[in-house]
Order: sequence, then structure tokens, then C-alpha cells
Amino acid sequence: MDTKGSTRGHLVIPGLLIVGTLAATAVRIPATSFRGYFHLGEAIIFTAALLFGPLTGAIAGSVGSALADLVLGVPVWAPFSFVIKGFEGFVVGFLSGQAEPRRDVAAMAAGGLVMIAGYAVAVAFIEGPRIVPREVAGDLGQVLVGGIIAFLVTNAVRRAYPEVAGYREGPGKRR
Repeated sequence: MDTKGSTRGHLVIPGLLIVGTLAATAVRIPATSFRGYFHLGEAIIFTAALLFGPLTGAIAGSVGSALADLVLGVPVWAPFSFVIKGFEGFVVGFLSGQAEPRRDVAAMAAGGLVMIAGYAVAVAFIEGPRIVPREVAGDLGQVLVGGIIAFLVTNAVRRAYPEVAGYREGPGKRR
């Protein structure tokens, strides 16, 4: 399949990743965080950014996460999620580059720090600073689990479907 110049692929992939982020965020796993759960949305955002670059990572993160907040009945978080998760996806995609495992891990760590810091500020603003330590602990677990899943999935996809590299935009685009 020729992926170069495929407008259809460049439209469909972000849409599927938005839905994937929404679905993975909607599956709540009990945890000790402020919200009492964590989710696997990070795994989709990281995978989107690593495979397809900063724009797709930002779109999947921002739109998918904000929609999840709306669907899950917590609309007050939607604007925060839109900005925080969008920036997280952009950072991971921008820093990951040329499919080097060490760069991928460093990119996910940087993106995870963006998310953790962003939600720490948002929680302090909305709920008060006393809640921040529990939020940070839950978010750290979410980043670690999501990062491991994304690392494994991304490397498996790259090995099985090397043509996926043709869909990547931004730094590290392989032609």
C-alpha cells in the first residue's frame, strides 16, 4: 500500500486515534489518585505521537481526552484536558524523532512530566493544593503504565508494518 500522499490515511488515522483515546480514557482502573482511578488514555496518546508525530499526538490527546471528560460527565476538566493532553502528545511526537528506543522513552518521560505538572496546577486551581500529592501519584502511575504499553505496541507496529513510517509528520518523518 502506498502511504505517501494518502490524504485518506492522514484524515482517518487521527480520527481513529481520537476515538481510541476516548475509549481508553473511559475505562477506569481503581487507584489512589485524587479521582480514585486511572486510565489507559496515555498509552494511546503516546502511541499516536510516537508513530505519527506531534500533530497527530496533539490531536489525539486534546480532542480525545476533552471528549472523554464530556462523555464521562466531568465537563469542568475538558478545557484543561484539551490543553494539557494536547501539549503532552505534541511534546512526545516532537521529541521522539527517528524511532530510536531511548529517544522514545525520553520523549514519553517529557510528555508525562507535562501531563503531571499540568494536572497538578489544574487540581490546585479547581480543588485546592492539598489534593495535588494524590493527583501526582495517580498521574505518575498512569504515565508509567501508559508508557510501557505504548513502548511495546509502538515497537511491535514498527516491526510488523514498517510502511506506517510514511504517515509520520514533523521531526523524524521518514520518506
